[in-house]
Amino acid sequence: MDPQPGCFDPILLSSRSSALLWLLFAWFPAAQAAPNDGIVGSYLRAEFGSSSFGLPQASTTWASDDRGRAGKLFYGYRFDERWGVELGYGKLGSFRLGVSRNGIAGSSPARGRASNGFAVATGRLPLGNTWATLVRGGLSSGRVRGDGVAGSKTSPTLGIGVEYRPRPSLVMTLNYDNYGELADELKARSLVFGLHFTL
Repeated sequence: MDPQPGCFDPILLSSRSSALLWLLFAWFPAAQAAPNDGIVGSYLRAEFGSSSFGLPQASTTWASDDRGRAGKLFYGYRFDERWGVELGYGKLGSFRLGVSRNGIAGSSPARGRASNGFAVATGRLPLGNTWATLVRGGLSSGRVRGDGVAGSKTSPTLGIGVEYRPRPSLVMTLNYDNYGELADELKARSLVFGLHFTL
């Protein structure tokens, strides 16, 4: 059965991603001097939104379904209020892309689903007591399954975002990530929103 455009599966961690997450839990000590304030120490978060797909080559995309539903689950540890690391896994949804060269459309579009794992260093720049700018940089390991385009590839990833903290126990985030090429014939980006609570 062909993937349905925009279909989103529940996020499932691969065995490799799960093992790396457990290593991070073992590696970084939990903050015991004070309750977790959501800024310094460890956190586990999920964010959801949309993804967009494209072709790296200098070509024209003619199929209209280049967007999917995105979600990511990630573990992070912040050493202080500015610097930290994150490790996670994301589902980027489904796509349907065709290529037109010299004004002639290809015989059939490429279609499939994409996912990725990522490991990044993070930076946080506080802008007063409630706002902060977020930046990320590291590696993304993508995987694509489908017809016409498939495979896996590791690429640099860069991201930027904003954090709003109306009170210490509540954080809202909006993040944009460019994952580079997930496979030799496909690149992806995502825009995701998160609502996080600190217990």
